Amino acid sequence: MRSRLSDRFFLQKDETLPLACPLCQSPMRIIAFVTEGSSVRKILEHLGESTLPPCVTPARWPPLWELEQAQRQAGNDPEWESASQPKPVFEFDQRVAW
Repeated sequence: MRSRLSDRFFLQKDETLPLACPLCQSPMRIIAFVTEGSSVRKILEHLGESTLPPCVTPARWPPLWELEQAQRQAGNDPEWESASQPKPVFEFDQRVAW
């Protein structure tokens, strides 16, 4: 059963409820998922959608303070100060509180 909040999201997005019967407007439910690669590819080609996987964002460099620490351990003097990188505005508590 869907919530009214998700119904409002879908209505605002494209003005139709994707899981409502077009004939009687009763709620429909998902009974299966297509997981076989060849079937998914055929469906996407039929719909005119791209069959290529999305691009993966390349990895980023480590934060500057980790880079500075690695350079100090290697005996290299960095050309910048570690104080130039701002600290986070607040300390993030990673404990689970439930």
